[in-house]
Amino acid sequence: MKTLVQPGCFLVLVLRAILSFPLEDGRIDYTDDGLNTPVLSFLEQNIGVEVSGGVLREGDIYVEKQNRHAVGNPRLTWRGRHVPYVLDPGFDQDQVNIITTAMADLHDLVGDDCINFQQKIDSDRDYVTILKGTDNGCYSDVGRHGGAQKLSLAPRCLHKGTIFHELMHTLGFWHEHTRPDRDQYIQINWDNIAYHKQPNFFKMDERDVVVLDRYDFYSIMHYSMYAFSNNNLTTIQLSDSSVDTSRIGQRVNLTALDTIKIRKLYNCDKKECENPGVLKNGGISKDDISIGSRITYKCNDGFVLIGPSERICTDNGTWTGDTPVCLDPTKGNYHYCNFDNSSVCGWHGNWTWTSFPTPLQHTGPTWDHTWDSSIGAFVYARGEVLQEHNTLHIISPAVPNRNVDYCLTFTSSMHGEMMGILNVSSISCGDTVQLQSWQGDQGDRWNRIKLEVKLACVSESFQIAFEAGKGQSTESDIAIDDVLIGDCTTIQSFLEDQEFNAEGTKSNYCNFTATLCKWIQSSDDDFDWILQSGPTRTFGTGPDCDRTNCSYGNSSGSSLSALHLWLFFIRLCIKSITL
Repeated sequence: MKTLVQPGCFLVLVLRAILSFPLEDGRIDYTDDGLNTPVLSFLEQNIGVEVSGGVLREGDIYVEKQNRHAVGNPRLTWRGRHVPYVLDPGFDQDQVNIITTAMADLHDLVGDDCINFQQKIDSDRDYVTILKGTDNGCYSDVGRHGGAQKLSLAPRCLHKGTIFHELMHTLGFWHEHTRPDRDQYIQINWDNIAYHKQPNFFKMDERDVVVLDRYDFYSIMHYSMYAFSNNNLTTIQLSDSSVDTSRIGQRVNLTALDTIKIRKLYNCDKKECENPGVLKNGGISKDDISIGSRITYKCNDGFVLIGPSERICTDNGTWTGDTPVCLDPTKGNYHYCNFDNSSVCGWHGNWTWTSFPTPLQHTGPTWDHTWDSSIGAFVYARGEVLQEHNTLHIISPAVPNRNVDYCLTFTSSMHGEMMGILNVSSISCGDTVQLQSWQGDQGDRWNRIKLEVKLACVSESFQIAFEAGKGQSTESDIAIDDVLIGDCTTIQSFLEDQEFNAEGTKSNYCNFTATLCKWIQSSDDDFDWILQSGPTRTFGTGPDCDRTNCSYGNSSGSSLSALHLWLFFIRLCIKSITL
């Protein structure tokens, strides 16, 4: 990557090893579409190429310093199978045509229902900047990392196969030869690799990559057998003698397995998400629930939205982010912080604020809990900093004490094999009361926690403190998000409403807002059920409003009414009915 290409015999040996078409008298009988230049996988070795702001791993994988890349995490795929991009204005029209044609060809090969490359619009927060490569490099990030990210295509890289290779990195694919199970199929000839190039052949950790299908010797993501050779001898040796060695490292086209793996990674056979649920004391605006669609949430007047105002239908058929709730601020006092703003709602301490994945592998969350994307943010105690300071703190602003019972709910991430400890305490009258403590790995997810707040004394205000304790290694990031402090009635109401709002994601749930959700009127009885908005029509019986949006002066929801005495019983039991 940082030495000059050796001419002559070495070049011919590489060509013989990687091209899937015959060589005669040292000449190649194939030229790439639009370019009279052979398609060579060693372009991605980027020999002599220096990059700024990061390093090149395995030749053409761009890694920002201390940034983790793990396609094993589905949250690093592109939302809605939509990859927004911006082209470097330095590309001429012929070069633009080569790049966009390759994108269109990849789209067609994988299928119309799968990957789409489209020019960035204002609403696209995460996107790829395709650079002309003033450093003469062919390289890319792996997967989606939030905000703008790099894909470099110097003029020497503008071959369809090379563009395919870099786009597959962008979609989330590593090199085939680094799979955790590669030793069953190939052997690495370490003696033929310069010492400083050997990291390019290290196997992936099983935690960082998903093996989607069988090993593909002919994948467009496979190295050539002579990649990074220091003596013109093979660096990769095949265990299967029946493999056509002339096709190893080809940069002509995607293989059938390449397309299958893309479709598997992006769940391209899944077409839509489940029902997103309901919003009690508010409404959801949605045109459809297909993959990539967006829904928005808005509370009724007088209510405050706790959670995301927008969610996206992801490739795996789930909605991004937390289930939002419309909270009535008149029912009690509360303090809420989702840490989306760098001011962190007045919290103070030595935790780190971020809206991107934490930098170290195998620890910390990928995105925030509120939005599950780079739109939101969270705070965390960095495991590597904890190794130096033993403990890190973050403390809330003062919460007024109105002499009621107070509770606390928040989400935490404690993921890492060498995880430390998290202590939660209250501070009042200068004294501290420990509320709860957790130690060790709590799973690779956000966990919702509720606690009763006990105070050292009766005071005008109190604070909540989170203390992170040192783990056994740097793999011990501890994060928190979506902290809600308030009287216990408010906290309990919030948690119950959140559970109620989320019930609509179940396939057998219907809140009868606008439609009957495929329920069918019986044809062998004397009466039909009525889809009703507001109070039922008979005085002295029936509900005043539907359960979803039941608030004074609100008649926006709907319910079914018939013989109203029986309706109340049905509504209580509807969750137990199997459709």
